[in-house]
Amino acid sequence: MNWRHRRLNCHELGPRLNCGNFKAAMSLLEIVVSVFIFGLCLLPIFELLGKSRQIARVTQEEITASNLAVELVDQICCMPFDQIPIMNEIPLKNDGNGYRLLQGKVATELILSPLPEGYDRTLTIESISQCIKLVKAEVGWGNNPHRNSSIECLLEWTP
Repeated sequence: MNWRHRRLNCHELGPRLNCGNFKAAMSLLEIVVSVFIFGLCLLPIFELLGKSRQIARVTQEEITASNLAVELVDQICCMPFDQIPIMNEIPLKNDGNGYRLLQGKVATELILSPLPEGYDRTLTIESISQCIKLVKAEVGWGNNPHRNSSIECLLEWTP
């Protein structure tokens, strides 16, 4: 008798074996294993979706921070050169709207967009030479890790 081509009948396996339950049990086991393997295949896809969502959130935060920094530098660049004072890391919070770089000078008043929750902004103005000033606005956010976006601009005055 050739054993390679012979299929076993469930009655040949034992006298007390119920043929219907044997086939059902094998089917249930196959379904459980296939669902487990399918779940393992889906796991990296769900992880990828979560990672892409996190990257999109960080990108949105970076764009917001860059826009807040550009807004601040643009306002300083539009001011008269002789009325722009030298400042070292002045924090500008939400209550800083209407802040004047020089007291009594309306031309140095800042109109600031409100900061979102968890953001901070600082302004630094340095004198490089008698005719050149460096304006640096830095917007920071996040706790772990702390991120920041900074914009620098050189202002040149020609008499």
